[in-house]
Amino acid sequence: KFEFKYPAEWSVTNEYVDMVAMKDSTDSNVEFEFGRAESGTIDISGWGTPNTSATKVWCIDATKKVYEKGSSSPYDYLVVVSFERYGIPNILVYHFKAIGASIAGDYIDQFNALVKTFKFLP
Repeated sequence: KFEFKYPAEWSVTNEYVDMVAMKDSTDSNVEFEFGRAESGTIDISGWGTPNTSATKVWCIDATKKVYEKGSSSPYDYLVVVSFERYGIPNILVYHFKAIGASIAGDYIDQFNALVKTFKFLP
């Protein structure tokens, strides 16, 4: 029971009661996933030290970590936002590939805009 605004070119690739996965149909480098943390784990082996910052998901305090894997071109980036709601851990996972820091910044700006629209329904 949640909703968020996302670009029109995104489509749902997988959907369960407590998880949704999406992909950008015009840019194969972008994937997004939301789910409860206990519904799966995130493999961060091989990823660089994260840049950690505080954020909010619909007024809920959250932690955002940006991981980078520079072993390929374009570089892989993984943005993980974690928070708890009613004692249940939740995660937002945003994976993209980009060449250059300025392009990566554009992707992260898009993700930040999406997170700000995220809200839970009664």
